[in-house]
Amino acid sequence: MTCSASGGPRIMTMWLFDDGSSLSTVANGSDTVTHNISSSSTSDTGSYYCIVSIDGMNDTSDVYTLFVAPYGVNITGDNAYPHGSQLQLHCLSEGGPQLEYSWSRINTFYTITNTNNLTISNVTTLDGGNYTCTVTNDAGSSSNTVTVSIGPVFTTHPINQEEVINNSFTLQCTTEGFPTPSIQWYLNNTMITNSSNRYIVDTTSMNNITSILTVIMADFTDTGLYHCEANSSVFVDNVNSDMMNISVVERPVVTPSTHNVSLGTSVTFECTEFGSPPFTYQWFIRNTSMEGSDKLLVGEGNNTYNISSVLYNQTGLYFCEASNMLGILSNSTPASLIVHPSIVEHPVTIQLVYPGEMVNFSCRAEGFSTLSYSWFMVKFGSENKMEIGSTTNPTYSIYNPIYNQNNTGYYCVATNNEGITVSNTSTLTVLRPNITDITFTPQPTNTSLLLNFTNSQLMTCSASGGPRIMTMWLFDDGSSLSTVANGSDTVTHNISSSSTSDTGTYYCIATIDGMNDTSDVYTLFGAVTLLWKILDEAEAINAENLASSHGGVLMYLCYCNGSQGVDKMWNDYLENWMTCLKYRRK
Repeated sequence: MTCSASGGPRIMTMWLFDDGSSLSTVANGSDTVTHNISSSSTSDTGSYYCIVSIDGMNDTSDVYTLFVAPYGVNITGDNAYPHGSQLQLHCLSEGGPQLEYSWSRINTFYTITNTNNLTISNVTTLDGGNYTCTVTNDAGSSSNTVTVSIGPVFTTHPINQEEVINNSFTLQCTTEGFPTPSIQWYLNNTMITNSSNRYIVDTTSMNNITSILTVIMADFTDTGLYHCEANSSVFVDNVNSDMMNISVVERPVVTPSTHNVSLGTSVTFECTEFGSPPFTYQWFIRNTSMEGSDKLLVGEGNNTYNISSVLYNQTGLYFCEASNMLGILSNSTPASLIVHPSIVEHPVTIQLVYPGEMVNFSCRAEGFSTLSYSWFMVKFGSENKMEIGSTTNPTYSIYNPIYNQNNTGYYCVATNNEGITVSNTSTLTVLRPNITDITFTPQPTNTSLLLNFTNSQLMTCSASGGPRIMTMWLFDDGSSLSTVANGSDTVTHNISSSSTSDTGTYYCIATIDGMNDTSDVYTLFGAVTLLWKILDEAEAINAENLASSHGGVLMYLCYCNGSQGVDKMWNDYLENWMTCLKYRRK
């Protein structure tokens, strides 16, 4: 640095430092003074100015500052911190003046002006890594980096639990730290190795490390205290997880395994477990009315569960959960409760129908799941049965019952997922036709089989036999009369003005499908008529033929010899007539 001044022979020119101390180089009586810094250092930094003095009079130059770029940056403090402790780093740099400090870690920046300390409280794994201290001033910048390690800590500990013998089970612990620690498993403070091929350890790592220990086909030797140990390459002391107590026991058993019962039956399940310490119990049901793995709590307390009178909706799978301080056990094979369906409405015991009359059999059952119905026909006195219908409708109909073919027993079988139930047997009788009443108008005054010949006669026949009955009056030669009724239970035959041709026998017949019922035979007699007439031989023969063709008409026919003159004496006629009567009476 060179300072030139004018002032005569007594001038004194010198360079001064910022604290007013004069530098070693001065010139007395010289108008030029220099100050040389051959190798700058931190001690050279500061403010410089030049002063010229004569007889107490001064002239001072501007002030000039010498900046030395930072160098020799040094970070002090611990490089390893336990999880949750306080991190403290101190940064020191040569150079100056006006040094500014900033801290950074990966993408996190901590900018602190005019201080060289960095403090972070309650450090976590995320606070581990490389920390850089950067020092700057107007002359330049310099930095230094240190690696900070964070000790391991367990964020997930294994927990106490009870496991079932011969089952596989898993244990898990999770730790974190920087750098990432390793995990080792121990049982009763003995390191677990896979010498028996029954242990599998899986490790996953992201922001932390999770170790899963799988024990295959557990046996009683796997009972004990388990813990994890986290090892760090930076820290001398290892970190242990909490201890967990694993108890290998036999699975509880529900007895009996199956209750197959009817509605209203009393049932009891018992849960037996093998383990310690003492258990408390909860009972659950799961059935088809629930979705997926849903279950319903039905009881809790002791190891038995009783249903005093079962209902259909209590059909399902029952299992107990036995729990203690180590965990919960569920029985491996749930016990089943099956409530059979039952008939609540039996078909009518006896049904009487005529051919052609539709007959309905009704049977209704109740149960848990959807019911279907099968109808069977069985012949009396025989073990033979035949299925005649299957439907979800509990009604079976026969639209056209036939005598003999349908005269038998019928019953229904109701079936669902829980079982079957059989109804009582209904007896169907298909009746024959039956004549129930015969009336005459007017009513005869003599015996029921003899009818007086009158001017008119109405004969009425009533029968029972259903919609296909045919009822008719027949004449004595078997020919049907003009009046018949098909499908009616009453038929009439009216003789409006009787004559000789109406005399004879009548009867009523009711018929269905070849089955008949026939009434008594009724004979219609005409009133007796006496014909007094003297006939010649030809007339007598004709009269005999006429009498034969009019059954029931009594005629006296006479053939008389002798004179037929009108003047013949009456006595002659009378004598001849009486002789004729004795000889030719019919």
